[in-house]
Amino acid sequence: MQPKNVMFPTDARLLNRAREILVRLAKGAGIKLRQSYGRVGKFALIKHQRYAHAKQFKRANRALKTLRTYLGRVIRDIGRKLGGNVDLLGGIVLERMLARARRVLEQKQLQRGQKVYSLHAPEVECIGKGKAHRPYEFGVKVSVATTLSPARGGQFVTHVKALPGSPYDGHTLKTVIPDMEALIGNIIERLVLDKGYRGHNAPPDYKFRVFISGQKRRVTPKIKRELRRRSAVEPVIGHLKSEHRMGRNYLWHREGDAANAILAAVGYNFRRLIRWLALLLSQILAPDHGSPSSRHRLKSAFFTDDLQTPPNEPQATPWMVRNSVNRIASAAARRGFRTKRRSHRYTVRAVDPLAACASLRQGVMWRIAFSASRKSAPGLRLRLLGLGKN
Repeated sequence: MQPKNVMFPTDARLLNRAREILVRLAKGAGIKLRQSYGRVGKFALIKHQRYAHAKQFKRANRALKTLRTYLGRVIRDIGRKLGGNVDLLGGIVLERMLARARRVLEQKQLQRGQKVYSLHAPEVECIGKGKAHRPYEFGVKVSVATTLSPARGGQFVTHVKALPGSPYDGHTLKTVIPDMEALIGNIIERLVLDKGYRGHNAPPDYKFRVFISGQKRRVTPKIKRELRRRSAVEPVIGHLKSEHRMGRNYLWHREGDAANAILAAVGYNFRRLIRWLALLLSQILAPDHGSPSSRHRLKSAFFTDDLQTPPNEPQATPWMVRNSVNRIASAAARRGFRTKRRSHRYTVRAVDPLAACASLRQGVMWRIAFSASRKSAPGLRLRLLGLGKN
């Protein structure tokens, strides 16, 4: 689900907002209205909100009826005076907004079909996922797919696609599976899906390749382990929303919905690649980089899986140790370097950069920046960014 940049829609807000937009467009086109209802419309909206908050719904409905009357009067007044009195472009804009305002005026609570939830983004759909903290969301449904087993660089997004029209989840596989295979250039061996895909319409060749969470039949021990890995897609969706702008889409129209979803997935994958390259650089800059065990550790951690065991040393996978900056700085201070703390960062000064790198612990990621101070001679600053351990 990718929410759109719209305000939470209510009938009173939509009616008042449609009237305000029509009055502004009519004024810009040179149409003189009998009355704009600017002052009394605002008071009617405030009354409705106060009555609804106090659970006085009869009075709230009376104020809502007043707002509906004001909008209907403005629509009819513009319709009488529109013909041939404005230029071509202004007439097109007014006609389009009049059509949307009529839909807002005529739509009912329990009607079937698409409603207008936003006047500037009429493509917005109402989607209810059963969340307790957010019963209804307004945007477009998005399909996200990741690898079943994580790659060396992390859990990558293999396919993402916006699905307008709020289709049933199981009825999206017919179009998503061919797009995914065309994107990755390979045939999908197995798909592990959540329970929302029950009753899917996958192609006939994938009848025995699709497994639903909680499925009992045709489940081998290996597939059972893979079913437990299905939930790995949930934190990926969380990162896409919180860090890569899928949490609120600011782009216009359905094309903007599709572009924003793809760009969010691209940014997420690039972040994984940058982190993988940073780990690779930390291993290359390690003091024992030239040894045979170090070369094997580099290959097994970043490139291939079919390697022989290292001589006289068990195979190890590097992992990032989230250590505090105090521990890193104390390790440098014990080796004779002068440390100074500035804004929760330690700066280590050394005369010889090679000696500084060789004396620090193995796997330290570092960055060198030459800086000239006014009071002292130009020195070398070595910032410790993190500690890698094998």
